[in-house]
Amino acid sequence: MIFLYNFFGYFSIAAVAKYYFRLKNHTANVLPGDELYLPYLLGYSMTDRFKFRHSNNWMTNRDREQNSALVTNSAKETLAVGADVHYRFFWLSVTFT
Repeated sequence: MIFLYNFFGYFSIAAVAKYYFRLKNHTANVLPGDELYLPYLLGYSMTDRFKFRHSNNWMTNRDREQNSALVTNSAKETLAVGADVHYRFFWLSVTFT
């Protein structure tokens, strides 16, 4: 996993790259495909307490193997796009996603 965070004035970015090496399940004789995740948050601080953030999360993985045979079309790819609003009170922080 590699994580990056930086801010530029009112803007901030938080990003991570995750790669999962999936191991074989010998009981079921299944080898799931490795997975790559690339999520990030791009934020804008409206005030020192209120922040709006845009998020993307992209994931892909390889075809799995069952009984040492490749299972075609078993790979997945997803893209999730969203946003959240974050407000920090004196005693509590609240995030709506």
